[in-house]
Order: sequence, then C-alpha cells, then structure tokens
Amino acid sequence: MILITNDDGFNSVGIKHLYKNAALVDNAVMVAPDRMRSASGMSITFTVPMRAEPLEKYGYTGYSISGYPADAITMAINVLLKNKNIDLVASGINLGSNISLRSLYASGTISAALAASLKGIKSMAFSMVTDKINKNEDSDFGKAGVYSKYFLEEFKKNGFPSGADLLNINYPSNLTENTEIKVVKMSRYIFDDFIVENEDPNGKKYYWMGNNIKPDIDHDTDYYQLMEENNITVTPLTVNGHTLNNFDSTKKFVSNVIKSIYEDNVASI
Repeated sequence: MILITNDDGFNSVGIKHLYKNAALVDNAVMVAPDRMRSASGMSITFTVPMRAEPLEKYGYTGYSISGYPADAITMAINVLLKNKNIDLVASGINLGSNISLRSLYASGTISAALAASLKGIKSMAFSMVTDKINKNEDSDFGKAGVYSKYFLEEFKKNGFPSGADLLNINYPSNLTENTEIKVVKMSRYIFDDFIVENEDPNGKKYYWMGNNIKPDIDHDTDYYQLMEENNITVTPLTVNGHTLNNFDSTKKFVSNVIKSIYEDNVASI
C-alpha cells in the first residue's frame, strides 16, 4: 500500500495527480489535511480533537483530517489504516519547490515524509516549481504525476536506495522529454530574509517577512540544478542527520527510473 498525503489539502491539484499515478502502481490510500497547511513543518495537534471525513465522494479511497501533515501520518498508522501494511508514503505533489536545508523544518510536505520515516516507513516528498498556485492549473502537474509514477515503480521493483529513509524530489515548472534527473545535495542556506514594517489603518504596526535568493549558489545543489538548469532533483535524506554523503545507491535508483521512462517512450510525457 502507498499512503498519499500532502500539505496543500486533499483537493489540491498536485495530490490529485500523485494519487492517480500511485494507484497505477499499488493500492493507493489518501490521508491528507482538509485545508491548506503549507509551511506547517512538523506541527502536530494535541490541544484540540481531530476529525476525519471519508473522501469517497471525491473519487478517492481515504480520509481528510482536520490536523497537519504530520498528524495525517499518525492518524493513518494508529487509527484510519490500523493493522494495514503501509509500504511507502508519498507526499505531494507540492505547489512550489522544497529546496535547501530550510525546507526540512519549514515544509509540511517534507515533514509528512519525515514523520513516516521516523516511524520506519520509507517515504518520498514530491514538489514542483509553479507560478500557478492561485489559478490551480494542472497541465504541468499531470506530467509531474507521470514522472512520479516511475519513482514509485522503481521502489516497488527494487526497494529504496541504501542508507536513505526519504527521497526529496523536485520538478521544474516546465517538464519535457529532455528534462534530466540529477542526484544532488541540498543547498545549505539560500535565502536572505528581510522584514517589512508598516502600520495598519488603525495605527498598529505589522510585520511582513520576505526574502531574496543569495548570489553564487553552489552548482552541485538542489537550488541550482532545479532553478537554474531546470533539472529534476533528487536528494536522499536520512533521519539520522538528514543528509547522505554517498549518492551511489540513489544514482543507481535514478538510473533505473530513467531507463524505465525511456522504455515506455518518454515523448508521451
């Protein structure tokens, strides 16, 4: 069984395509937040009760929950899918990229995957660069869903890369048959944060955070390969220190994914 979740909510275009393609690989069940929970990190709900609602009327097998992405994993394992074997957790496809080490603690998409890995379940976090968050258009997410299927199939056939607990996978906004897949480390810190201070109509101060991208980013990192080279990036992570230094097993995993894509005629993506 593949458990599908995200941080954008069960009705997000990204999770729709991830679920559809996961169902072609294995029994897919969705347990996801009932609303947008972006940038919630590893937040958990313990001061108020949570509720779960079936998703059959939306065409999914599974549930929406009132909590956070990490809660979705706990609810699935302990209540909603109790005594059922979850082989893999697939989180995403996030509306926007999740790159650099900061995404490890800020991203709800990655945190859901980490929550599963902490419980001994291998996981993948899928994200996509997009400027269509508000329009919710799904053309490129359809292509990302197809690519995601190949990663899920490779796990089904040959298991997970040695030493990795989680794969963080990012798609560029424009996927084509020529898009390359690169195994890379995470950028250490790519943001220059700033705070804009202003006053509301009542004269009370408010603060709005923004950031700029730092110059001179290492070329052998997720940010550069995704944003500058328009490649798909794959970063193997472990719950014991987060980052892996040896990429050999992950590169073999990705090589098999690429081989399967070309055998199935990549031009159809």
